[in-house]
Amino acid sequence: MDVSPDASFSALDPSSILSKRHVPLPVSRPTNITPDANTSRLQSEIFNVTTTQKNLSAQLGSIIEKLDSFSPLKPSPSND
Repeated sequence: MDVSPDASFSALDPSSILSKRHVPLPVSRPTNITPDANTSRLQSEIFNVTTTQKNLSAQLGSIIEKLDSFSPLKPSPSND
């Protein structure tokens, strides 16, 4: 049986270049997070920042609309 030259690069072979150069993946851990005071504060802070961002965005939109109302609909021709 012929062996492919690529067989020497198998990541399963302990003497292989691939197995030496790549760190094995960590063992997965459960992602269950028990809520604590820090988690509640972080969620509250994220909510506050999100609410502030929405308010600022609405105010900025209102300001831009007012500024647009001051500008002419058609640009005036330039006198070159």
